[in-house]
Amino acid sequence: EAGLNTAAQLKLSLGEYTAFAVTATGQAYSWGSTKMRGQAADEALDRLPRLLISLSSRHVEKIAAGSRHALSIVRGGAVYSWGHQQEYYTPLGHGDAHPTGEPRLIQSFVGTPIKDVAAGRDWSMALSEEGRVYTVSMKTTVDLQFKAIYAGVHETERTHCCC
Repeated sequence: EAGLNTAAQLKLSLGEYTAFAVTATGQAYSWGSTKMRGQAADEALDRLPRLLISLSSRHVEKIAAGSRHALSIVRGGAVYSWGHQQEYYTPLGHGDAHPTGEPRLIQSFVGTPIKDVAAGRDWSMALSEEGRVYTVSMKTTVDLQFKAIYAGVHETERTHCCC
């Protein structure tokens, strides 16, 4: 793809089944499992990066790849998620247990600008501009929505931990 020619300006995120790249101009690309490409598709394997058409009208700031899901922050701090969401996979933060092949806006973050996201095998986390940390996990979250776990404190009030 022509948009990936300037590798020095790429942000990469690697999941278990899919890799993502975000360009300096906010275009997002993926390769690997087509189920994770951000568009509904039958399961297949793409060996070359493809533009995530479903996010192409938004300026993507970051993508965090989990095992079978992904989170994306777009300009302005809105967060989208997509991927598998079944009994053994991470919830997407929409309050239901339905998988989605297309990026879907996480409604609970509307009005709360998010500046960072992270994803793992069975969890997702988000950090708001105000310093609040939100998490959702199949193991600890009953209603499958993000919950605040850290409300933030002033830098001088923080204690340091060795672990």
